[in-house]
Amino acid sequence: MTILKHRNFDFEAHVAGDIPGYMRKQTGLYFEELQDVLQYHGIVRGEKKKELFLQTNIFVFPTLSEAQPVVLLEAMATANIILATNVGGIPDIFVNGKNGFTIDTNNPSQIADTIMKIYENSTNQELNAILIKNHYEVKQKYTEKKFFENLYNILMDTN
Repeated sequence: MTILKHRNFDFEAHVAGDIPGYMRKQTGLYFEELQDVLQYHGIVRGEKKKELFLQTNIFVFPTLSEAQPVVLLEAMATANIILATNVGGIPDIFVNGKNGFTIDTNNPSQIADTIMKIYENSTNQELNAILIKNHYEVKQKYTEKKFFENLYNILMDTN
């Protein structure tokens, strides 16, 4: 976010989640520098979380490790383009170029470059296609009904 700000890129950022104690001082400095473009929401759940996802169109998830990131499904279901690292279980639900774009771990410049490319090199039609595709993919593949159908098929070995 500081890179985008220094490049005079016009954006608004929303950050949610817990900040570990060892990161609070440094994070606080970044939040202070970015106070005109950043809103920190703390830990969010339920409707507040859904509302926050609906206010955005890019979800950045630069995790170093993740088992099965339900948060990506939540972001996709609310029509966000995903920027995510290719670690843990992320490749099971995220396809580079289809749901968004893969980013390297510990590479904030790449994140900034990717965000800028999304807006500078894509038409609204291309962006909307990814947003819509993500929304419908979650509705088709990851509903509770689909989960239980798949579980039933596994248990009954009907495939």
